[in-house]
Amino acid sequence: MKVAMIVPYPIFPPDEGGRVRAYNILKYLAPEHATLLFTPRSAGNATSDLSTRIFETTPEGRRHQIIDAGFLRRAHDIAKRERPDVIVAEYPWPGLHAAYLARRLGVPFVYDAPNVEADRFRSTGSRAWPAVSEFERVVTRLASGVLTVSAEDHARFRQRGVPDRKLQIVPNGIDPGLLHPDARAGARIRAELGIAPATNIMLFFGQLSYAPNREAVDLIANELIPRLDAITQDYVFVIAGKNGEQLRSFYTHPRMRFTGPVPSIAPYINAADAVAVPVASGGGTRLKVLESIACARPLVSTTVGAEGIDRAACGEFLTVVDGWDGFANALLRPLGANAGNVPAPFLDMYSWANIVKRIKWPAAKPGGNGTR
Repeated sequence: MKVAMIVPYPIFPPDEGGRVRAYNILKYLAPEHATLLFTPRSAGNATSDLSTRIFETTPEGRRHQIIDAGFLRRAHDIAKRERPDVIVAEYPWPGLHAAYLARRLGVPFVYDAPNVEADRFRSTGSRAWPAVSEFERVVTRLASGVLTVSAEDHARFRQRGVPDRKLQIVPNGIDPGLLHPDARAGARIRAELGIAPATNIMLFFGQLSYAPNREAVDLIANELIPRLDAITQDYVFVIAGKNGEQLRSFYTHPRMRFTGPVPSIAPYINAADAVAVPVASGGGTRLKVLESIACARPLVSTTVGAEGIDRAACGEFLTVVDGWDGFANALLRPLGANAGNVPAPFLDMYSWANIVKRIKWPAAKPGGNGTR
């Protein structure tokens, strides 16, 4: 079949959140299906490794992402020529565009929901969440199928009246070829950072302009650092991610180390003795958890930070703690006999190749696929 995806942001490079999800769904569809991507223009030429037809036509700016007559004309001309079997909207914002194109072509429209956007807006204190909730409700009503990342999000959509027949859990995943245990890469990063082998490295990473991640940095500074100082003096808390360099002047504790953006997070994960996810709000994709366990590194998270993750599949690598005393102590807890071995159930459940193969696409209506 042929799958067309509309995304409201450039997905290259695929280095965070929704970009990773959209990129990998397209990448792992490619061996068996043709794919089309409608996207805003990317900076630079970073698209050569994705086997898909790319049309840099999606408008930028939230209002234009929701409804833009010029985009609809261009996209309809392309879609009528390319004849996709299904139209996918990544996030709700291009949902009206996707629904219109799908109706004109007589094919299904699928809404891929990296989170329940209304809940994410509400949890971060945004006053726009009621409007987002209503818009998301419209998109789910128009969609033939809704892909959710977890059982929790599946239940939230059901509570909002989305029929169970429309809903399907399609979790986020990892690429084992890119994320795997690598002691040599970890040792190299430790040497580059000038951190002695005996010093514990605690790691937090993410887009640091995102409010829940910025809140997590505050929690590291104000809740975890004082507790770690009381337990040990032989640690460094490395914080990696975009906009981290802007935070250095706000957080002056000598054991907090901001790297700024990094080319690849995998070596930093492999350098860490433990990864911390002290996340208290937001939705997000929980990729921090998946990426860390794919590298066989122990991770300590709040319940919010690990929501939607199958804890049994993660084995001893995932510890969920909501009290800060227990959280700090868990960061220093050594792994047991399985250190360095990624659990087989984790790889089966969370490898992108397996996830994409399990997607059940809605069938096209009789007489569809480019007839209008």
